[in-house]
Amino acid sequence: MTVGHGAGPAVGTPQGRGDELGEALARRRLGLAGAYVELPYPDHDALEEALPQLDAVLDVFDAVRSYLPGPPPRPTLADSGSKQRAMLPARSVRDHSLGFDADGWRRFAAGLALVIARCRDRGYEPTFHPETGTHVEAPWEIERVLDVSDVGLCLETGHMLLGGGDWPPSPAPGCTTRSGSTTGGCPRSRSCAG
Repeated sequence: MTVGHGAGPAVGTPQGRGDELGEALARRRLGLAGAYVELPYPDHDALEEALPQLDAVLDVFDAVRSYLPGPPPRPTLADSGSKQRAMLPARSVRDHSLGFDADGWRRFAAGLALVIARCRDRGYEPTFHPETGTHVEAPWEIERVLDVSDVGLCLETGHMLLGGGDWPPSPAPGCTTRSGSTTGGCPRSRSCAG
């Protein structure tokens, strides 16, 4: 588990040791913003095998929640990508053939919906992070995530710029507000990226 992705050194905790993390955070009067989890949303067999990773993160959240002074932590979800996309970062902004086709987005949406429901069933509101070198990095891919789900976004300036987006992001048509975050923080509400 990675806590504080993009905000400095990762802090990991072995499964079942959440109480120690909770006590350490409480001694320092710190909260826990969330944890970063990459999952293979469109490959439902691989997603089923990877769900224990998400469950382990949620178990740690459960263990530390009573120690936290602020809001509950948020699972920060990301696509696990593919070898091809990892080798071609920032190219999908110009070459849409690198992205999912209609069936791929349908499978992605179904997998993401399953994960979002799993988080919410446990009492945690997830956020989605567009990550460089994955299937969700270019503005058009971010817009598709917003189209196929009701998850909010955790935006990072470097990833937005590499993916071909603007910073700060422009609101999508119909959005009256815009919220986003820079490295290290996630928005409390749904972001509109254009």
